[in-house]
Amino acid sequence: MYGISFDSGLKRANGNLELYIELLEYFYNEHKNDLSIIKKSYIEKNYSQTKSIIHTLKGVSSNIGAYKLAEE
Repeated sequence: MYGISFDSGLKRANGNLELYIELLEYFYNEHKNDLSIIKKSYIEKNYSQTKSIIHTLKGVSSNIGAYKLAEE
C-alpha cells in the first residue's frame, strides 16, 4: 500500500499539526518535479544525479510518513 501515514508523520513533528502541514507543503514544493528530473538525468546517463535525487527523495519521504516511498 502506498500513501502517507499521517499519524507517523504527525508524531515525527511532535504532534505539531501546523509544522506537519508545513513539512508536507515543503515536500511537495521541493520534490514535485523529481520524477521528470530523474527520468531526464537517467536518459542523459547522468547516473550520479539520478542517484542523488533518489537518495534525497527517500530520506525526506520518511520525515513526512511516506514510508513505502522511502523503502522503494
